Amino acid sequence: MHIQQKFIAGILTLLPLAAVWVVLKLIIDALSYFGSPWVSWTASTVGPFLPAPIAHILSSEAFLYVIGTVFTLGVIFVVGALTTRVPASVSIPSANRFIRSSAETVCGISARQRYFFSGPTKNDG
Repeated sequence: MHIQQKFIAGILTLLPLAAVWVVLKLIIDALSYFGSPWVSWTASTVGPFLPAPIAHILSSEAFLYVIGTVFTLGVIFVVGALTTRVPASVSIPSANRFIRSSAETVCGISARQRYFFSGPTKNDG
């Protein structure tokens, strides 16, 4: 009975670790997949101007995998940093104006129809 308990405890300990490993591998593979084309283009552009050993390292799959992942994480970080720098008081009214003008242009919704769909406001009585 003690052997079965220890075996089950070991399995229950290793299953969450294996699940985390699989999920992290999928995420890192996806990040590398998105970043690798940019890195391989850069390596093929810069490679002829570098010494042969460095050019060989730049064209290796491991280098493309690691740098592609780092590149994609960097892009995500920069987009996040830029997004947090835009104040909500600027971005939300701009988005609302864009949505209204798009709806008016695409669907032909007039101000009267907008009033009908949105209902009366506080100023309307």
